[in-house]
Amino acid sequence: MRADDVAAAPLPPRDAMGVSHELRATLRREDAAAFADLLEQGAFDPDADRMAAAIQTELFRMSCYASTVDGLWGAVRSLRSSVTLPQPTSVRPPQGPRWGFTVRSSRAPT
Repeated sequence: MRADDVAAAPLPPRDAMGVSHELRATLRREDAAAFADLLEQGAFDPDADRMAAAIQTELFRMSCYASTVDGLWGAVRSLRSSVTLPQPTSVRPPQGPRWGFTVRSSRAPT
């Protein structure tokens, strides 16, 4: 596909959150080359100030995001509110040679 063909192709309808997953899938299925060109141009991208919300929405759609879509960057904040992390404990250093492991071989020495 030539660059002037892509420029002449109608751009998909988009809003502040970009182009919907369903429309992207349809465009990709119907014309993979045009889809790739539009993708590279950023035609599907959300507005810059909505990028975090768009990413959270897409992750939520794929069941990879369990928090609320709030448009704020910062997984640590939402992770802390939903998961109890183990507290660090003091750890003793390994004891003895090779930390107590014995390496055995069934081969005869050469």
